[in-house]
Amino acid sequence: MARKHPLLLRPFVLVALAVALAGSTLGAILLLRMHLALGPVDTTWIQVHGQAQVFGFIVPLVLGFGTYLVPRIAAGKPIRAGLAAPALVALMLAAVLNFVVPLVPGSAAFLLRRALALLVAAGSLAGAACLEAPLAARRRERGPRRGHELLIEASLAFLALGGLADAAAWWLSASVPSSALPAGLAAAAWRLAIEGFALGMALAVSTRMFAGFLGLAPGLAERQHAPTRRDKVFLAAASAWAASVLLGSVGALAGLDRLEGIANLLFAAGVLPLSLQLGLSSTSGGPAIDRTRDAVFPFGARTAYALLVAGATVGAAASLAELFGLPVHSLWFDARRHLINIGFLLTLIATMAGRLAPGFAGRPLALPWLRVFALAGFAASSLLRALEGVAGQWGPAELLWLSGLSGPLAASALLALAASLGATLLMQPPPGGPAETPRRWSLCRAVQKHRS
Repeated sequence: MARKHPLLLRPFVLVALAVALAGSTLGAILLLRMHLALGPVDTTWIQVHGQAQVFGFIVPLVLGFGTYLVPRIAAGKPIRAGLAAPALVALMLAAVLNFVVPLVPGSAAFLLRRALALLVAAGSLAGAACLEAPLAARRRERGPRRGHELLIEASLAFLALGGLADAAAWWLSASVPSSALPAGLAAAAWRLAIEGFALGMALAVSTRMFAGFLGLAPGLAERQHAPTRRDKVFLAAASAWAASVLLGSVGALAGLDRLEGIANLLFAAGVLPLSLQLGLSSTSGGPAIDRTRDAVFPFGARTAYALLVAGATVGAAASLAELFGLPVHSLWFDARRHLINIGFLLTLIATMAGRLAPGFAGRPLALPWLRVFALAGFAASSLLRALEGVAGQWGPAELLWLSGLSGPLAASALLALAASLGATLLMQPPPGGPAETPRRWSLCRAVQKHRS
């Protein structure tokens, strides 16, 4: 059995949730300020909110669960555990500096932004190298590799590229301390980190684990077997997703809206088949599972992938209209981003965490009703935020008021999820509880082996 890493998962998750609460609260304040017309909002504060949610929350959280999951879905090979703590410390310090940036004037801001750039680059590269070790070990074996390992490799490459792009944005912005980040670099970095790293890891974990959690057929066969038609569709869709991330990042960096539109079309072409094979797939013909262990999981998983389909469809429709010269309001692309980030990623994270955190901590999920509220809150928040695209394109203006409620709702859902996961991970397991099961199981195997 793969060794647990109790000193890795807890600090990653706790740091990520703490930054998420600060970032989501800031986002809710900014959103309400704009909708209530209380005055102009500095672009720097909007980028601080985005930076906190991407490299302060999503990236550390996915890395933390990666330290627990990647060894288990990569043939039990160990991660480079020595790089985990430096990666977390670097990203945590970068998150702290991120909130301080708008408050520091003059020459101190120059040093602050340069330090933040170095920390983001170091944390992203160290985190990617930490999780890449099991995959490197699998390559050295020259044996058959499973399809989800390819998804993880692509995701980690996107994390490294995203961290470097984000670091470049902060480094260049230091020349004019009061300026916002270069929009192209920031957009490219966040696309690589969210749609590349976080979404790719979500697809890899779903491919490997949904067979047992939902009763679906496995996502990809091992490569020594002849690929089935389903495998070929999956690989083609995964290739389209990877190409969309690269093209979209290049388009954002170069300021080419047309290229970003093509990337959005490719993204939809990739994630729609993947969603139909994963969270939205039929469970008939799949393995039988114990559905009593987590009755909420099927609803959360299917809701998350339905919101991913919605976000991809909205982005593809808006991009296609733009390519044909039709007028498209920019708020549609903001709606796409939030349907993917809040709707898919946060809903899926809450769904998976409710199943994985108890297995890691060796005790039942604490305050499970808060997790249910978080799932419903993330889904509702993303749908409310999507109303701004409708209001911007056709009206009425009252829909913008409704979309403004998405910020406080998402912040409340994050607080609920943080309380449930924090209580689960920080409390000690009961004596003789689930945490001791692996030891007894190993002892039973040793006795059986001795008798044979």
